[in-house]
Amino acid sequence: MRRKKRWIFLLIFLVVIGVGIGLSQRSPQIEPGSYLTLHLGGSYTDAPAPSLPQELLGSGQSNLTDTILQLRKAALDLRLKGAVVRISPMALSFAKLQDLRDALAYFRKAGKEVIAWVIGEDGSGIAEYYLASVADRIYFAENALLPLLGLRANYLFLGGVWEKLDIDMQVEKVREYKTFGDLLVGREMTEAHREMANSLLDSLNQQLLQDIAEARGLTPEAVQQLIDGPTMTPADFQQAGLIDGTQYYDEVLDSLKAAGETKAKTVSMSTYRRVKPGAVGLKPEAKIALVYGIGGIVTGKSDWGATGDSMGSDTIVEAIDEAAEDDTISAIVFRINSPGGSPLASDQIWHAVVRAKAKKPVIVSMSGAAASGGYYIAAGATYIVAQPATLTGSIGIVFSHANIEGLLGKLGMRTETVSRGAYARLLSPANSWSQEERQQVQRLMHDLYDTFTQKVAQGRNMGVSDVDEVGRGRVWTGAQAKDIGLVDELGGLTTALRVAKERIDLSANTAVELIFFPKPKGIIPTLLERFGVRAQAPLPEPLRRVADQLLLLAREGGGKPLFTMPYLLRID
Repeated sequence: MRRKKRWIFLLIFLVVIGVGIGLSQRSPQIEPGSYLTLHLGGSYTDAPAPSLPQELLGSGQSNLTDTILQLRKAALDLRLKGAVVRISPMALSFAKLQDLRDALAYFRKAGKEVIAWVIGEDGSGIAEYYLASVADRIYFAENALLPLLGLRANYLFLGGVWEKLDIDMQVEKVREYKTFGDLLVGREMTEAHREMANSLLDSLNQQLLQDIAEARGLTPEAVQQLIDGPTMTPADFQQAGLIDGTQYYDEVLDSLKAAGETKAKTVSMSTYRRVKPGAVGLKPEAKIALVYGIGGIVTGKSDWGATGDSMGSDTIVEAIDEAAEDDTISAIVFRINSPGGSPLASDQIWHAVVRAKAKKPVIVSMSGAAASGGYYIAAGATYIVAQPATLTGSIGIVFSHANIEGLLGKLGMRTETVSRGAYARLLSPANSWSQEERQQVQRLMHDLYDTFTQKVAQGRNMGVSDVDEVGRGRVWTGAQAKDIGLVDELGGLTTALRVAKERIDLSANTAVELIFFPKPKGIIPTLLERFGVRAQAPLPEPLRRVADQLLLLAREGGGKPLFTMPYLLRID
């Protein structure tokens, strides 16, 4: 009886979903002179634009790709006069902020007004203001607590944890800037780590100051002085010329009313999504594959969850191969957001990229991070695009191994080992490396590092020694990476799409149909996932980045070398 009720409920639910899908297919009527209203806040996933079932069921994260594409479409819509953007506290990488900011700038460049209304009380407002600064007019909510406090980078050191647990955590790394191992077993920054961290923060701060200064008619030096002030209250912001005033949201909307109207003409983003591309004159002339590689790189299948994502080599290789073999697809854009991971899985994906490149252009679009293994899989592409704030490079390798014999002893347990072979105990959880064993680990790691640098040299048309000079485990911003030859052009997803069009002899303004890989899930898998173990709120992006790497370490790092970048809690 209970099972019958479940099936009846599922049937009713499917009917409701079917009706919802039918209604969602209808293109909305939009009055000329309307303003698009949208909310930007929280975290944004790098994933394919949601399918109709996923969109109707909702998700815990906003979709970056969909937001960008909708704003690009809206820029061409002659019925829209502008946009009102409600900005609340953000929890995403600086590079993703740049993606959103670029999309708003494109909308504004089309001759449409952008009005930003900012609300929040969760500490520093540097991310929210940076995004808002691209607008024509900026208003803060009354009593908003969004002080302009500047950037900081927080790193988490785990060295003291193992001592308390009586675990002998051993780490070997190739090159001095490969600081993931230092974070794992250290208690403070090494000199190389501090040098790299300051270099990254200097690059990001320069981008922040320059972009805000250009938007508000100031100099970068003046913006830095306002940050150092500090600029704390809405009155401080207005006096400095950083905002146009404070208003309530309804007052912002009321200001848009035309003479004789009782309310402003607006259309929400959720409604605007139903506008067909053809309604604004977009008629696709080609197909481009958009392949997503998200999370720590592992062997096997990809997995997406609330606590972290993994990029499975089987899933991504299959997606790239399918896109390469499809004769109706003219080019591939490979969107990467990954701190790296398994050398084996990275190499399998790299090989698929190189194989696909022999058939059609493969353009890499780097998101928040494409570092270590994330850079390895990008290196074989035709062309690499990164945001100025993308974290990339980290060409190096780290190997961790834990001897848990002490912990077992605390729990009243012990192990005994019988082995054959001089190095049979090398990866035993009850073994600390001898000098000879450590030398063998180092030999393996240097072999992998040599392979890494050779493949980067091959893909980037550089000498191996030149790759080693800019490698050595060092993380770079996208802006820095372009200067040293690791990246071809600065920009976001739309820049990568423009390059892909150019490579197949289309103009930048030519419309194309995007084919997403891996293929979005259908309604049944979506329902099972939504009502199963995955129906949970996602972690904020800064914590997801740490979770991605800790899950990667748990899955792939037990006595295995890793191509992975140093994790950090947040740059804000």
